Parts: sequence; C-alpha cells; structure tokens
Amino acid sequence: MRRAIAAGAVLAIATVLTPAPAQSGASSAPGAGPARPGAPVVTAALDLPRHSTVLTATKLAADYYRTTYAHTTLTPRNGWSWATYTQGVQALYRQAGDRRYLDDNLAWGRSNGWGISTPPEIDPDSIKAGQTYFDLHAIDPTASLAIMDATMAGDLTNQPVARYDWIDSLFMGLPVWARWAARTGNPAYLDKLDANYAWARDKGGTSARCAGRTPPRAGLFDASQGLWYRDCTFIGAKDANGQPIFWARGNGWVIAAMAQVLESLPAGDPRGAKYASMLQTMAARLIGLQGSDGFWRSNLTDPALSPQPEASGTGLITYALAYGIQAGILAAPTYLPAVARAWQGLTTLSLQPSGFVTNCQGPGGSPGQSYSARAPRTAPTSTSSGTVNIDSPPFCVGALLLAGSAVARLTISPSTGRPVAYTGQEVGNEATRVDDGDVTTRWSAKGFPEAVTIDLGAVFRLSNAMVVPYLDRAYRYRIEVSADNVHWQLVVDRTANTSAGSQLDDFSPGAVDARYARLTVIGVYGVSTAWVSIQEFAVYDG
Repeated sequence: MRRAIAAGAVLAIATVLTPAPAQSGASSAPGAGPARPGAPVVTAALDLPRHSTVLTATKLAADYYRTTYAHTTLTPRNGWSWATYTQGVQALYRQAGDRRYLDDNLAWGRSNGWGISTPPEIDPDSIKAGQTYFDLHAIDPTASLAIMDATMAGDLTNQPVARYDWIDSLFMGLPVWARWAARTGNPAYLDKLDANYAWARDKGGTSARCAGRTPPRAGLFDASQGLWYRDCTFIGAKDANGQPIFWARGNGWVIAAMAQVLESLPAGDPRGAKYASMLQTMAARLIGLQGSDGFWRSNLTDPALSPQPEASGTGLITYALAYGIQAGILAAPTYLPAVARAWQGLTTLSLQPSGFVTNCQGPGGSPGQSYSARAPRTAPTSTSSGTVNIDSPPFCVGALLLAGSAVARLTISPSTGRPVAYTGQEVGNEATRVDDGDVTTRWSAKGFPEAVTIDLGAVFRLSNAMVVPYLDRAYRYRIEVSADNVHWQLVVDRTANTSAGSQLDDFSPGAVDARYARLTVIGVYGVSTAWVSIQEFAVYDG
C-alpha cells in the first residue's frame, strides 16, 4: 500500500488517501516518464517511507548537529551557511513540533542580535538569515525584524540587480524579497524580486567578473540544457572530459529558490507562473540525471568526473521536487519515484546511525569532491564541535532537513481537519486544534485523564501516529483505533512514557483498518501540571 500523497498531487496520482476497502488489491507503481538516452533510469519501485520513518531520520540528523552550534568555530554564525541550516531546523519544527527546535532558532537569532553578517547590506548571501528571522517572528514577535526592515528598505533602492550574478544568490536572496513584500504590502519588493531573477537568468553572463570577455550567452540559464551555469566564468567552459560544467549544488540552490519563492508569494499571484515554469523545466531535466543510488553527482552532466554521492545538492533538489509535488506543480507519477529514491539514498548512504551527515561537498563554487568518511575527523564533545561543522557544513545538514521536512509533508494524515469528540477543552484551546495540522496551536483540558476521538470519515489502513505535546512535555498516553466507534484496539501504549518531545509511534500490532482514532492522556512525567495540552495528534496510513 502506498503512502498518502499530499493534496496538491490529488489529480496526479490515483492512490491519494484511498479508504482501506478500496486498497485491498496490489497496484502497479507509477512510471517515471521517458528517460534521456544513456541516463540512469529512476523507476517507481520505491515508495515513500512511513511518516514516522521520514521524521525519525530527519530528527536524528538535527539532534546530532544541534549540539555542535554552542562551540562552533565556523563563522559568521549568522552567515548563509548557518542560515540555511536554521531554515532546515525551522521546516522540521513545522512538521514535527518539537519545541527544542524552535528554541534553538530563537536562541540563534538572539545571539546574533537579529542582525546580518555584513551590514550595510548589498550581498544576497547575508540577508539569508532574515528569512529565518521572518519565519520566527510569525510565531514569536520577540524575534526582531528591525535590522532586516532597514536593510531591505535600503536594498530596495540601493542594491543593483548585478549583485545577483552567481546562482547561489537566488536561494540566498529571492525568497527574502518575497517575504518582505508580504510583510510590508509594498509591491515594489516583488518588482525587485522579479528584476533580480530576470537579470541573473537573462543577463548574468555579462557580469563585471567577466569584464573583457564576451560570453557565448548573456544569461546564466541555458535553455537548451534546462540548467544554470554557476556564474559567467562557466559559460562556454569545459571540464577535463570536454563536457559543459553544471554544478549540482548550484542548480540545487536555484530550484530550491523557485520552491521558496512560490511558498512565499500570495496564492494565485500571477508572478508565480515564471517561477513554477522554471521549477518544472529544471525538474524535467534533473530526474534524467539522477544516479541509480538516488544522488545527483557534483557535476550534473559529467558524473564520472566526481563519482562520489553529494548530499547538499541532492538534498536541495529533493526538497524542491517534493515541494513541487505537494503544491501540484509537478506530476506525482513522474517525480515521486525520484524523490523516494533520493530520500532513500540520503538516509542510507549519507545519514549515519550517529546522526552525522556525510557525502557533503564543502564550500565552493564548482563541482568537486565530497567528504565521504562515516564520521567526522574529530568527534564533537561537551566542550568542542570537533570538525563536524567543517566535514559536514551547516548548509549541507540544512539541505537534508529541508528535504526530510518536505518529504514528510507528502505523507499527509487522513485525520487532519476531521471532526473531534472530546472529554474536555479550554476556551481558546479547543479540541479542534488537536488535528488542525498546525503545531503552533493546541488542545488543552484540565485534569487527567482527558481524551479526544477523531472521526476519519471512512475506514483507512493505519500504521503510525504522531503526538506533539505542548512545551515538549513527557505526557503519558495510549492510542486506540476502531472501525465502528464501539470496539477499540490498543495500538500505542505510552502510559509509562518518560520521553520528552514529539512522539512518532508505529502501531504495535502493525497496520490496522480503522475509522476512529482516540488519544487518551493519563498523566505527565517530570512536570508539575494539571493540564493536558497537546499541539497535534495525527494518524497516518500503512
């Protein structure tokens, strides 16, 4: 049985949230579309893992890496690399709901004074931190945007479009312009977004960094290849094998930028069409360049030159493809197999049992070798980050966290937004908030035990659940399911729980058919409170 696919892909795949009785027979996997001659074939033999499996792997990477920040020597701490990491952390918080991830990002912003790395700002790299600040401010208004407001207002007038003359800058800057358009309501920020993008695409080859030479094309985007040159110095250049040079991470930055801009634009905004079109164009080219192990090599069109798996480019591309499927921009039968294969590669070859992420190419601007050892050269300790932040740079881990969070969004829950019965609730924190799909809201009720029961509306094959407690409390609970709301089967027993944070539970009997799911909270460990407060309760298919 396939995982449930996000709503944006409903028209693209026929197995979306199909009730269990309709899924009794096996179905063939969707095809991956025509492959380019000589390209690795990405088949549909793989399906997405369970929601619990995806988030468990993503949290493993985050929990290993988060402890290294306090002692890092990698600076600037509010630069583009750490900012990319915090974006991945923020995306994971939105999916898993663990308060520690939100607290980490708030502490990061406060330690930076909510500032950017090189004010006064005309460098797209530096404003990347502002994207995380913006997202934090939407949850906690103490996240100050004063410095970013001044920076963006200044750049609106003073930043020349020629600053966007390398493709990394599209990921670093474009989404920030879209967010500040939303913040201010000033369409001039959207005009600046479009101008920066159009210049890079159509005129980036005329950059001053190539003064004195005439490139074969004016823009950084090569429509004949469906890919982007890193900057003007790569236009017309050849690698050691005589092939054009298209850098995987650079193209990952671009396609991920398209996804983040589209996420930020108002729904239905006509400006989004060109960004969606570019995402589609690049996606169509990239799936033909994916390796059989799920990775994209550092040199996209000449993988033999750098044959090692490369995690940062693969993570960014996976994130963008998963977003495209979820948003209905990419057809799931064509692109879901590539996402599943990439995620399998990232979590079996790059993500180590310790949580260390390997196969990362270090900072640079062209294809190159990746760090391939299964552990950092020097392990982190309670007083040192070792060499973790060098061997596995923050941006690389951030790319994996973005990918995992986007893949998790594809495995939607049939319980989200469904009717809820309850034994008690607090005004302002009603029971309907327990399944609204938003980890920043909560259901609260005073006293133990308290319970909520969700009616899925039909019988589904269910196999796992997520419980997100308020303030990461170690609540003790049980989950039961029923086909008729009369006869109940225990599927999760955490009545002796001592673990804080969100819980991702596989059902003890395996997959079961049920229409109703009931969460009963009987107490809490390690906290003195009479309140049950659950931010999200969701069940997932089998």
